[in-house]
Amino acid sequence: MKSVFIFFAVLAASTFAEYSLVEREVHVIIHDNPSITETDCIQKCDNVFGLLDPIDEANNDIECAEECHCHITNPLCDAQESVNKSSTLKQSLFTFVLSAVCAISLLFV
Repeated sequence: MKSVFIFFAVLAASTFAEYSLVEREVHVIIHDNPSITETDCIQKCDNVFGLLDPIDEANNDIECAEECHCHITNPLCDAQESVNKSSTLKQSLFTFVLSAVCAISLLFV
């Protein structure tokens, strides 16, 4: 039972941590070079996150491209992201709670 709770705690931590890492790196990339192009931003972001799993790498490339595009082309990007992240965070929290309830109920069956 203890291992089930540890599993879900790690799952929740990794889910919530994922939302801001690429965004923070893109902020730093753009802050260090305000005149950077979107293409160069994407390349620098991709270089920071050299992932071994091809699926994770592809997903990270998409996230880098989305963050760079948003922050370079849209001055209101942060405001829009906070609304989107709030919705995504609520969905993730709901999924986590539902998974935890299912796992706990299986322990009593």
